[in-house]
Amino acid sequence: MSEVKPLVAVHCLVYNHEPYLRDCFEGFVMQQTNFPFVAIVHDDASTDGSAAIVREYENKYPHIFKPIYEESNLYSQVGFEGINQVMNTAIDASGAKYIAMCEGDDYWTDPLKLQKQVDFMEANPEYGMHATAFQQIRNTDSKPFKTLRYSLKEISLDDILKETWIATMTVMFRVDVTKSYTPPFKKLLMGDLPLWGHIALKYKIGYSTDVTAVYRVLESSASHFSNQKDQYIFEFDTIRVRDYYAKLSSKQDVIKSLYTRSKNILNLCYENKWFDFPLELLWDFLIQNTKVSGFDKVKYFGLKNRFYYSISQIIIVVINAIKKIA
Repeated sequence: MSEVKPLVAVHCLVYNHEPYLRDCFEGFVMQQTNFPFVAIVHDDASTDGSAAIVREYENKYPHIFKPIYEESNLYSQVGFEGINQVMNTAIDASGAKYIAMCEGDDYWTDPLKLQKQVDFMEANPEYGMHATAFQQIRNTDSKPFKTLRYSLKEISLDDILKETWIATMTVMFRVDVTKSYTPPFKKLLMGDLPLWGHIALKYKIGYSTDVTAVYRVLESSASHFSNQKDQYIFEFDTIRVRDYYAKLSSKQDVIKSLYTRSKNILNLCYENKWFDFPLELLWDFLIQNTKVSGFDKVKYFGLKNRFYYSISQIIIVVINAIKKIA
């Protein structure tokens, strides 16, 4: 007898999530649905006990857990693009109509999350995705400290450009919407934001004020970095993605503040001597989207060549002194 085709495939990325993984998996197991679903869990060669927990749940709930075990870390080799290719192949093979997402350090709290979202998507075929409110918890705490809830029924592309936060573990979207999707840039540090932009450009996105999940705030993760420079590299990637979709939809005015922030990133690079920041990308972005000043040029060329950095500092001091005298 052939296996029943699931209606939903849960896209779950795991890497060294051992302390949090049971919370995540129990959120899957507790789902009350009138349809079959599977959890495609991708363990990216974790170095802790994550893989053992995945195997435990695979053995206990074989009808739900369909794991992929990597022998070497795929993210470090090919980034999110490569991982998504592996996951999309597995999801296509499952035959699922919808994709829900939840990474191994986050978790669901509403046992009807999947059912509510499927009911909405089935009743509203013009919607490509649905998202919900959520809570945040620190990895050192036992209870959430914040609820993020918007007074919206839909999330528009404008909302995404304005940095309305769609939390990955709250979404459900149609498999079909991913067929025409290509990441706007190579080697992006995130996989969700550019996909949300693609969906919002072509479809409606529904939103519910129901809290269905918890986002765990870690000191170091795929979107949070203990190193300030790395955090700003990530932020610059989000600015580039929003700029890409703003230009596709002729909505550059919506993201004016992001152009200002990109200039601030150049100042931070200069003040902190971040010589290994992706300066060429940053400078090209500034030239295309802002009016660069003489100060900006001095800072850029000082950062580009360490030999000229001290000279650039002298030039800026002299210019400031002349301005004060004048």
